[in-house]
Amino acid sequence: MSGSIWRPWRQDERPVWWAWVQHEVAAPLDETDLDAVRKQAHDTGLTRHVLLTEAGGTVSAYLLVKADSAEEAAHVALRVVEAAHREAGHGLLGRSLRRSALPQRAGRLPE
Repeated sequence: MSGSIWRPWRQDERPVWWAWVQHEVAAPLDETDLDAVRKQAHDTGLTRHVLLTEAGGTVSAYLLVKADSAEEAAHVALRVVEAAHREAGHGLLGRSLRRSALPQRAGRLPE
């Protein structure tokens, strides 16, 4: 993976992907935790439209990212999500369970 993933969103001409990352969580996240993670993810400048859901001991993040491939998009999303959880300060993020990415199409989230 090249260092090119760190270009500001508006200057990055690579394709846009919906990336999905799912992690275990040690304890339930409340809305304050989820808001803090959303804010931290958005503040990286590497994503748009952060959607977080929590259920059954897991947290899923859906992010728009720019990358050259689905594999790179999923990796970028994983790193953004891990950093956002760490910076949000709740320390509840567990191991990564799944990650994937699909080309962005209006109204479609990755499955």
